[in-house]
Amino acid sequence: MTIHGDVFEAAKYLAARSVDGSFRPKEVKSLLVATGKEHNRRSVQGEIQRGCTNGSKCWGTVYARYERIKRGVYKLFEPGKKN
Repeated sequence: MTIHGDVFEAAKYLAARSVDGSFRPKEVKSLLVATGKEHNRRSVQGEIQRGCTNGSKCWGTVYARYERIKRGVYKLFEPGKKN
């Protein structure tokens, strides 16, 4: 699987196990390492930022997969749902 898919699967896994559905990039990175998917840590962070609906617009391609709740905390993006 690509880094794009690996990060998304890890984020879904962590969000499903979180009380409020949130996750942190460091948790995603740790889970990827624990499962033997050793992607570059900066690439993992970049992939989360690129997938953030309310993040920086400097990326050439963005994906609406995550929503930044506060600094370093994200949730899976659900269109039409307000926090």
